[in-house]
Amino acid sequence: PAPLEHRLEVLGTLRFDGQPFSGRIRKGRELLALLLEARLLGRGGVSQLDLIDRLYPELEEEKAVAALKQLVYRLRSALGNTLILRSSAGYVLGPVASDAEEFLHGGDLGLWQGPFLPDLDEALAPDAREVLYQNLRARAAEGLQAHPEASLRAARILLEADPYDEAALALALLAQQALGHRKGMHELYRHSRERFLEVGERLPESEDAFLARHAPLTRI
Repeated sequence: PAPLEHRLEVLGTLRFDGQPFSGRIRKGRELLALLLEARLLGRGGVSQLDLIDRLYPELEEEKAVAALKQLVYRLRSALGNTLILRSSAGYVLGPVASDAEEFLHGGDLGLWQGPFLPDLDEALAPDAREVLYQNLRARAAEGLQAHPEASLRAARILLEADPYDEAALALALLAQQALGHRKGMHELYRHSRERFLEVGERLPESEDAFLARHAPLTRI
């Protein structure tokens, strides 16, 4: 296999070769996220039609194709000619490693520096988002007894991404319980109950009653 020349980090703020990508073209960040999603899910690439539909829905097809080609040219000029390649499927990432792939292949929870691409629209790369968060939740639950600190950190990342994720809340409470942080456990649950009430959802009165509702997780 060709050596991986670059590294893309998406488990937190987007970085390319260790440098924040936030100052670069927003559409470029979105394009990289879409191409990475395709690779994470084992797809051959992303077709030109799919890319223009997702990146330039407001433009006529001819103008959207021209805009996409210009975007690819600008990214290649700034970050390397092999960053984005053409294939029979459309466009694919070139020899670029990623923290997301490393994590899915058994990498440490510490790879997560924050939610998946928090500065991009949640509707972007939804399948990759779901796969990554499912794996994060499962891995954090598996390590709950042996590594409660890491599980708590993972649960907080999940709650930052979705404050109404009950499974992540249960995981955070159990991690604090394992650490003996009863006061922190109580405070987290109190704030969470208030947040849920703001959207008309009422959680049980106590954290213990809430955890009883998530009994399968408590037995991990």
